[in-house]
Amino acid sequence: YYISAFVALTLAICFLIYGKQFKKEKMVHILIGPVFVWLLINVLVAIYLPGAGFFIIPSITGLLILSYLILFKNQKQYNIVWYSILAIPTLVIFAPMIQMFPVGLGLKLMAISTVFTVLLFGILIPVFVSFKEVKGFTKLFLLISVLSFISAGFSSKFTKTRKQPNSILYVYDSDENKAYWASYNSKTDEFTSQYLGNRPIKGTFVKNLSGGKYGTNFKLYQEAEQIEVLSPKIEIISDTIIHQFRKIHFKIIPQRKVNRIDLYCNNTIHVKEFEMNRESLKPKENKTYIFDTEKSKRILSYYFTENSKEINIKLSIPKEENPEMELLEASFDLLSNSSIKKIVPKANPRNEIMMPMPFTLNDAVLVKKKIRL
Repeated sequence: YYISAFVALTLAICFLIYGKQFKKEKMVHILIGPVFVWLLINVLVAIYLPGAGFFIIPSITGLLILSYLILFKNQKQYNIVWYSILAIPTLVIFAPMIQMFPVGLGLKLMAISTVFTVLLFGILIPVFVSFKEVKGFTKLFLLISVLSFISAGFSSKFTKTRKQPNSILYVYDSDENKAYWASYNSKTDEFTSQYLGNRPIKGTFVKNLSGGKYGTNFKLYQEAEQIEVLSPKIEIISDTIIHQFRKIHFKIIPQRKVNRIDLYCNNTIHVKEFEMNRESLKPKENKTYIFDTEKSKRILSYYFTENSKEINIKLSIPKEENPEMELLEASFDLLSNSSIKKIVPKANPRNEIMMPMPFTLNDAVLVKKKIRL
């Protein structure tokens, strides 16, 4: 309903703005703008996103229609049929994206759907110009938008088929010797309030956290009673300087059953060589360093299997750099952990209209530890 509402509102605005130009301007003049925008998009795609080469199809469609308008400007019979046929490939490929982007990436990115709607509208202008009553479309899509917003309001409650996502984690800071309950939710509910209480602290206490698909950090936290959680062991095998580079070899050895480890570097380092568990990153052509931590602080995320017991890391950095790393070690056993059950003995499971928040590190026991090399 929300997708329908915003797309219909976008179409209503497009018809309102362009409808006035349909009779004033020649179709060639109106179409040049959308075709130019699509060509500009394809230049950016060619540079930054070569895999999206199919974006050239709307440009070809627009150029074909534009060429037809210039070469056969006196031909009016069956024009709408030719324009519609030429637009079919663009509609087949891009129309589903209008719906799928908010579904796949979340309603926060609804703007992408509206942008695609405007771009498709531009290519379809030759079809719309053939309609006698354009004002009627403005009113129609505006009505659809209003009705969709009303429908969304009435059906926005959580149900068994549209469940409420929530999250809870237990985080032990081994350096500060403190424990916290944490959540990605901005408000507590019946389930999370059992751990966070009714007045949790807003914000986060963890600087680096990329356990989520979108790099989401905690929004609520509260100090918790400490349980016995064994911190990972850090073993430095060697640390030598050869010429202008410092070569470090160290191990991360979990002292409990864990599922995932994330390693960050709080300061900037430039890595010339990197090897993890005998797998080396290949050097980039014409570049001195494989990667650095100027923009992204995360070095790696590692998921443990039954056979993996430790992480063995070798890296080479400039000798003047001193990495200040931070380790987040996670086990996905919060709801079944016997020690957790002792400090929250009466915690009830999620009800039938709730579910664990997807795309995030959830229902986990985390250990946070600093590593200075």
